[in-house]
Amino acid sequence: SCSNKHYGEPWRLLQRNLGKDMGDGWETARHPSRPPVLIKDPNTHLIDSPLMDWAILKLGKPAEAGVARVILDTKHFRGNYPESVMLEGCYNPDGSSDAEWFTLVPRTRMSPDAE
Repeated sequence: SCSNKHYGEPWRLLQRNLGKDMGDGWETARHPSRPPVLIKDPNTHLIDSPLMDWAILKLGKPAEAGVARVILDTKHFRGNYPESVMLEGCYNPDGSSDAEWFTLVPRTRMSPDAE
């Protein structure tokens, strides 16, 4: 499930290797309700907006030993990389709507063409 499939499918976020080009990533269209002037939070210096794209991906099996490593890769995204990323997880084997989500990576500033 995701908020936007304008330029790609979010399943591309789960890969064994770094992407070979922009087609190996997930890029969304600019939000149609985006204001003409973006305001930054004075404490975090991140854009202060409720307009965030999101994707929910189901892993093939539970991470029973926990998550040891996550790579947030903007490789090949030089002018259109996300300003920030937040990664959450949950254990929801039965697919219920009341799963408890927990933060794996707090909202973090991203940079172009980086890992």
